[in-house]
Amino acid sequence: QVPSVLRRVTEDALRQEHTCGILKKFGERTLKALKLAQISQKFPKADFVTATKLVTAVATMHRDCCRGDTLDCMRDREEILHYVCTNHDIISSKIRPCCQKPLLQRSECIINAANDDKPPGLSPHVREFIEDKGTCERFAQDRDTHLARFLYEYSRRHPEFSAQMLLRIGEGYEELLEECCKAGAPDDGGRRGEEELKKHIYETESVMKTSCDIYKEKGDYYFQNELLMSFTKKMPQLTSAELIRLTKRMTEIGSKCCQLSQDKLLPCAEENLDLVLGEICRRHLTDPINPGVCHCCSSSYARRRPCMGQLEVDEQYVPLALTPGLFSFHEDLCTTEEEELQHKKQEMLISLIKYKPRITQAQLGAVTAAFAAMREQCCGAGHREACFAREGPELIKRSEEMLSA
Repeated sequence: QVPSVLRRVTEDALRQEHTCGILKKFGERTLKALKLAQISQKFPKADFVTATKLVTAVATMHRDCCRGDTLDCMRDREEILHYVCTNHDIISSKIRPCCQKPLLQRSECIINAANDDKPPGLSPHVREFIEDKGTCERFAQDRDTHLARFLYEYSRRHPEFSAQMLLRIGEGYEELLEECCKAGAPDDGGRRGEEELKKHIYETESVMKTSCDIYKEKGDYYFQNELLMSFTKKMPQLTSAELIRLTKRMTEIGSKCCQLSQDKLLPCAEENLDLVLGEICRRHLTDPINPGVCHCCSSSYARRRPCMGQLEVDEQYVPLALTPGLFSFHEDLCTTEEEELQHKKQEMLISLIKYKPRITQAQLGAVTAAFAAMREQCCGAGHREACFAREGPELIKRSEEMLSA
């Protein structure tokens, strides 16, 4: 019982820190948009007024909690719970059991409750936001309310999307209106918007599907190694311990989300990845990583994941010099502890990429095979340490030749 309670407390603290990070970096408008998407997905039967009332209350609570006003924070939370439970009949049919629990368990129960069923007769499309003649006028008169209505209507229809993706769709809609509502703009704005939307949905779904296909094919260890290669190239300034820890968390997300049905995959994967990216961005704030990470962490919250995904080799990074201590091989490589050996191999992989950031898959394959052969030879030798002392420098020399080919 204790470890699971501790884990929940730690997760709760991490989520709170994550939310405070969003509020601090991107401001209340972004936090409110995120909460509106999440609340509209969870409570699709709640009307717009109820949803926005909840959003305002939740944003106020986070503002107090993030400022460290513990009493106000607790009072805000209690008031929200009281409002939700008093009005559960107009909010959601799934939260009644939560409202019968003691106060402390109520909040977690509601957060973890399933999304309510969509109201019958909810049209699949929100065409009126594009085709309606009064759209540009409403956008000009009260921009934020119009955009909030769009986000609410779109989110309650799409529980299968992640909240971050819904925010990207909201941002895309805002950009579309800015473009199409200009005087003299062509009439094909709506059609263009739909094409952009389809393209974005397809791209997001295929990124997640490709990642899950790799995960299912390779399993935990090799999937993590793929991530290590990618993230060491993007962020070589991180330590080996940081890179291993972050990619391990991403691998755990793969094992948790890739087995889910298609309609649950995106919310699970992107919401959880968002927590890891939030941690990278908080690390960047205290100890800057590089300009690429800086750009992704500060330009748009909703586009943070695609932005990080598009980062490639950090061009400004000066590769590690090949000093005698960079690669050292000892008989502890002969351990039969699989996990310990994998950890050592991952540390070497990171050092190899920091030494040669533009290493190709073929070069990596050749170096890995040469290392495996040396390990097998020396672990079977009578004097292991002497064998590693002799063969290690030879391997480094051969690897250098392979890498400069």
